[in-house]
Amino acid sequence: MILGLPFLFRISYHLLVLAGLLSQALTGALNPLIVGLGFSALFFSFAIGSRRLDLLLSRGLGNTAAVIALLFGFLDYFLLSRDLIIAFAHLVILIQAIKLFGLNGNKDYYQLYGLSFFGLISAAGLTFSLSFVFSFLFYLLMVTWTLILHHFKVETERAGRGPNVGMRSSGTSILTMRFLMSVSLIAFLAFFITLAFFYTIPRVGFGYLRSRNDTRRLSGFSHTVDLGVFGPVELDRKVVMRVEVPRGRESLRTAPIHWRGIVFDYYNGRSWESKAPVHRLVRSGPDDIFRIREETGTGHVIEQVFYMEPLNIDVVFSVPGIFSVSGSFRYLRADKIGNIKLPLFVGRDARWKYTVRSEMAFTEDGRELSPIAPPTGNDQDYSLQLPERSADIGELAQHVVRDLGEDFERVEALERFLKANYTYSLDVERNPAYAPIDDFLFHQKRGYCEHFATAMTLMVRSLGIPARLVSGFLGGEWNEFGKYYLLRQRHAHTWVEVYSPQMGWVIFDPTPSGVGPGRSLPIIRGLFQFVDALRLRWNRYVINYRLRDQIIAVRTAHRNSIRLRQIGRRLLEALKSQYHLWSSKAPPTQKVLVFILTIGGVSGFLYLILKKWRRPINPIKGGRAPSIHVGFYRKMIKMLEAKGLLRETGVTPLEYARQVIHSKGPAYQGVLGITDLYNRHRFGGKPISSHEMDRIRSILKNLKHLS
Repeated sequence: MILGLPFLFRISYHLLVLAGLLSQALTGALNPLIVGLGFSALFFSFAIGSRRLDLLLSRGLGNTAAVIALLFGFLDYFLLSRDLIIAFAHLVILIQAIKLFGLNGNKDYYQLYGLSFFGLISAAGLTFSLSFVFSFLFYLLMVTWTLILHHFKVETERAGRGPNVGMRSSGTSILTMRFLMSVSLIAFLAFFITLAFFYTIPRVGFGYLRSRNDTRRLSGFSHTVDLGVFGPVELDRKVVMRVEVPRGRESLRTAPIHWRGIVFDYYNGRSWESKAPVHRLVRSGPDDIFRIREETGTGHVIEQVFYMEPLNIDVVFSVPGIFSVSGSFRYLRADKIGNIKLPLFVGRDARWKYTVRSEMAFTEDGRELSPIAPPTGNDQDYSLQLPERSADIGELAQHVVRDLGEDFERVEALERFLKANYTYSLDVERNPAYAPIDDFLFHQKRGYCEHFATAMTLMVRSLGIPARLVSGFLGGEWNEFGKYYLLRQRHAHTWVEVYSPQMGWVIFDPTPSGVGPGRSLPIIRGLFQFVDALRLRWNRYVINYRLRDQIIAVRTAHRNSIRLRQIGRRLLEALKSQYHLWSSKAPPTQKVLVFILTIGGVSGFLYLILKKWRRPINPIKGGRAPSIHVGFYRKMIKMLEAKGLLRETGVTPLEYARQVIHSKGPAYQGVLGITDLYNRHRFGGKPISSHEMDRIRSILKNLKHLS
């Protein structure tokens, strides 16, 4: 298939612009109207070119439109988007749309290519999505095509051969599908070379082009839990983190996983706060590990690797019992009640990766324990603090546990009471005449996890037992492809920690089971898990790839090379000691076996070399014989023999063709034409063009119907 250069060139640069626009559109951060304008301009530019219409902007009109777009860019940055990268991306789209209708010369084409590249760069600063890698591959393929075709266009114009080079003519053209496939292969090779440079060039920094607008707020999760705001709550499916558990996952299967976040110890009658001061900075040791506390050796060690999406929150999450953290930050902030926070001004819209090690224990009935120090002093006061006018809550708690004596039994009774007598609901209407928790306990009797956890914490405190509220995540979705837990916003949860002098802080969860996740077909669920596993690797090996990862990779490769050498040396020594093949002490039968195998291997190698050396040589070009396709000639011989025209041994193709014409008459003149093409192709090395193949098919069709 032969394609024309003008058609291919027009398609290629329009697809190049499309690749840049797609990468920008997939970020989801740009104004839909401006993105739509960019796609519309691209469509009309291609449609106008395909209809041979000459609708180009003059240079003066194009410059005026560009100045207007630049003024809009300043307005966009200072008043509308207020984000440098978004305003820059909008400006690129507008100027690109103008340039599509002002391609008056090669300089304009080069400017269009540059604009598409800046569009790709702006998209890289606006998104971390896996979709960027596909749009990048598409862009790389198109830019390779476009630059090669542009070079052909310039050279043909300089040679004065006109713009229609590459159209089908009497000769052949290099602009075939094989040529385009070769160009595509070059593009992908360039991608892998670029990938190699990416992983070998030392990292010097990260995140300079990140948009300030790439943040997410976790609904129901903040530094305060406010029960004063009532109203419907919708479950959000946005992914907030992925957690790998390389060590100790078998221990997490014994109970629902509580990914601990913020501990709250003070309730003012409307909302929860954390009153414990951040009393110390934790700095890493020589091994780059932040030690929060000493490991006691009494629990199961759980190692967790967190890959955080942008949350705009500075909390370090973990399962209960955290004792160390590893990550690329300078220090951590810790308080007495177990809150661990990232440094100030760390750029909380970034995708953080950190490793946490926790020491986790369980009660006899499978409840999670947190081995954090018992409350003392002010902490003791805060863990027993009650808001004003909480007498009714205390009376209700006393009524529930009136026949019980042990503290642990009383706390369990309160948990069962809330689960059995109150309803979980995300649609709650508040009566402002009552305090929020009184409204929940005595009037509404339905609510979500914050209401249940708050009610239980206050009821436990009214019995003189230390308790506190904890906010974090519950459970998660296990990804079988990537071997990690995926946590969404809808997994945000609140529960209670109660202190027992015998066991420590014990987790209680009074919230009844809510609406579970929607079910889907296994194949659909598996597909989503596979795509998300790819997304995790994209974030891990591209977005968060740093100098430290390079050092680890080099050290791992060095260790593996040493291990391979050791394995090879041991294998060789084992062969020597077992068979004595290279020793004078080897038995005669083993010596004969080695001799036969050696002679056979050398003979086979020489046979292959001689066979390749004696391959027929093309007498015309002095090179190797080209690949010969003579099926059409064999088909003609088979057809003629079916008509009784047998070819005798020793008769050349040309002699046979003349015998056929002499026997059957001028109607078989086409046999001579096919024979001539066969001789030129088989013995002269001349390729057969598509036009000649059409002629061969026509002759064979006529021969089939002749008598």
